[in-house]
Amino acid sequence: MKHALRLFLISCLIVSCTKKTAQTPPQMIPEVTVVKVSPRTIPIVKEFVGQMSGIRDIQVRARVGGILLKRYYREGAKVKAGDLLFKIDPAPYQALLEQAQGEVSVNQARFTNSRQSLNRILPLYKENAVSQKDRDDAVADFNSSKSSLERAKAKLEEAKINLGYTTVSAPINGYTSKETVSEGSLIVVNSDQSLLTTISQIDPAYVNFSYTDNELLELRRLSALGKLSRPVDMTKLEVQVRLGDNSIYPQKGFMNFNDNIIDSTTGTVKARAIIDNPDGYLKPGQFVRVYVSGFSRTNTIAVPSKSIIQTQNGPIVFAVNSESKVQQVNIETGEEIGSEVVVNKGLRGGEYVVVEGAAKVRNGMQVKIVSGSTMAKANSIPVSLPNKEFQANTKY
Repeated sequence: MKHALRLFLISCLIVSCTKKTAQTPPQMIPEVTVVKVSPRTIPIVKEFVGQMSGIRDIQVRARVGGILLKRYYREGAKVKAGDLLFKIDPAPYQALLEQAQGEVSVNQARFTNSRQSLNRILPLYKENAVSQKDRDDAVADFNSSKSSLERAKAKLEEAKINLGYTTVSAPINGYTSKETVSEGSLIVVNSDQSLLTTISQIDPAYVNFSYTDNELLELRRLSALGKLSRPVDMTKLEVQVRLGDNSIYPQKGFMNFNDNIIDSTTGTVKARAIIDNPDGYLKPGQFVRVYVSGFSRTNTIAVPSKSIIQTQNGPIVFAVNSESKVQQVNIETGEEIGSEVVVNKGLRGGEYVVVEGAAKVRNGMQVKIVSGSTMAKANSIPVSLPNKEFQANTKY
């Protein structure tokens, strides 16, 4: 009897524990962070692929032919205007100069003689002591000798110029390229061999880039709607470049050219900026990332990109109402600006949009807001870009 009673009590205890274990725990309310959105002015930073170039790339060519005797500069070195670069064999041109000097002397003597003869004949002609023919011959001989002298002097000047061209100097300040003709080579004028080197003036430097015609049309559309702010003077648009090692070049540049023609082969518009390059760190032909700032989207709503959920029916966000319940909002997105996305339709401003925790909520669900803030302003270039430290003391 006692054994049966003991078994009955144990069974009741097991059933009681089982019922307690089977009870459903209370549902947890998801915790989310939100941000209040409102129309505001958002700075726009446009990114492009660019290529550096010197503001002037001068081809240094030989203007006279001959044997290239010597190169006086180090390839790739910086030179100043007037620095001696090359020497072409001057001997043939020195001989031509001396020959031209001799021609001038001969014609000078002839001219002097004809002038003296004319001076003697003219008084005699007035006294009818000589004939008209003698007078005409003297005048003709004088004019002929004068013309010959002038022609000889012109050849002498040409010989001096050609002799001067045997020394080739730098026309501008800049950096030289590799020589194209070796010492001892025969230089032929008006041919590919006349190119000796190229000098690039790279301080300041140009950064060339292009943007699509669609981007141009979008800027015009926003401007027509009154949603785009930009400086009247395009040279006020600021430009920075990011180098191949992901560092931001410290010098800032400004736009100085914007083409009015769309390239029919690429469908792009060419643009250019000028940037200081005192140490020659930026090299012609170098590819960079170009960031243009100065535009702003006005009266614009934007949300953090991580608050947007992509669905089969398009992008959505969750907004929290006054009862702390989430409501699904279908939106139409626009361009990305930094870590934010422009919302063209769906939000009017004043909504509290879920940022953290959007993936674990459903439409109509009760949520708990653990933190909130107003929308931060768009980041500026140095903050928004991955900014590896620029080595300013690097030797170039």
